[in-house]
Amino acid sequence: MPVKKAAGIVVFHRGPGNKIEYLLLKHNQRYWNFPKGGIEKGEREVEAAKREVFEEAGIKDIDIKNGFREREKYFYKASRKYSEEFLDGKIVVKLVVFFLGEAKTKDVKISHEHEGYEWLDFKGSFERFGRNRFHNKSQAILKKADDFIFHRKRAVI
Repeated sequence: MPVKKAAGIVVFHRGPGNKIEYLLLKHNQRYWNFPKGGIEKGEREVEAAKREVFEEAGIKDIDIKNGFREREKYFYKASRKYSEEFLDGKIVVKLVVFFLGEAKTKDVKISHEHEGYEWLDFKGSFERFGRNRFHNKSQAILKKADDFIFHRKRAVI
């Protein structure tokens, strides 16, 4: 089975009163997720994650929080529309590593890959993921990120 590696960032912004909001991107009317994408040859995971946030959301000034690193693994059937031609129709293992990063601005310029974005508090983000059973892992990563921000500890789920 082919393996694709990716990296992303749980992007948050701290507003007045220490209000935390998370950035979610909308993909093709199908689902919402954190900014993420493939790791290019010779690229480190954190470099790839920062590049993807810039490419997908236009955010360049992001402070990566040390000590947060979560993994997600899932399977999907590749289609020519979203993959290299040689993967078309194959089941692919996707391995994603997520970092946690604080954006200094909420100014977003989404890429052509996305239909929209939202800055949501924890509850709103959790509910947005909850509309799709596929994203239970995204909910778990969000919970761990939120616990890390407020308690500087890893969440137990």
